[in-house]
Amino acid sequence: MPNPRFETMTRAHVIKAARAITPKRIQKWSCVVPVDGTDREFPVKQLFMVAANQVSLQDPPVTPADFIPHFAAARLRKLGFVVRYVGDNGAQSEARSAIQGGPMPSNPITVPERVLAFLRDHRTLAYCDDCIAKNVGINRYMAQQATLPFGLTSDFNRRFGVCSECGESKLVIAMVGPQSS
Repeated sequence: MPNPRFETMTRAHVIKAARAITPKRIQKWSCVVPVDGTDREFPVKQLFMVAANQVSLQDPPVTPADFIPHFAAARLRKLGFVVRYVGDNGAQSEARSAIQGGPMPSNPITVPERVLAFLRDHRTLAYCDDCIAKNVGINRYMAQQATLPFGLTSDFNRRFGVCSECGESKLVIAMVGPQSS
């Protein structure tokens, strides 16, 4: 069960935390926060932990063991911050949140984001995990791990049916609803 502080944390908590901390060395994930008119970059885990601990609750403080960088990055994006990732090969990626009005990044950085982008581009068409894997450039297991949680949301329909690509009857998933502009 996630720490209740994560659910209560707001954009103001993150900005307040950014004002209070000296950034540690950024390893892979960073978050850009406007502090006193200047955009400053912080390590995602450090910023997220300090911000969560600023929430006034009786629950125990958050520790680095309570969350992973991917979780923190997703939550910070949801709060409207730009999150950046630098991979092992030095390749950089930037993901803007929907709050900032940015579209899904053209070069999504995580496997679930890549799968989401594919399903969004092929909205209402049902695909099996094998065909998603082939189209996204991942293995079947990675596709299954990405689509399983999607199927638990109201934005997707995960069921037994016919795959739009291979035509086989198997477990498929499709994004439902009209395309947003």
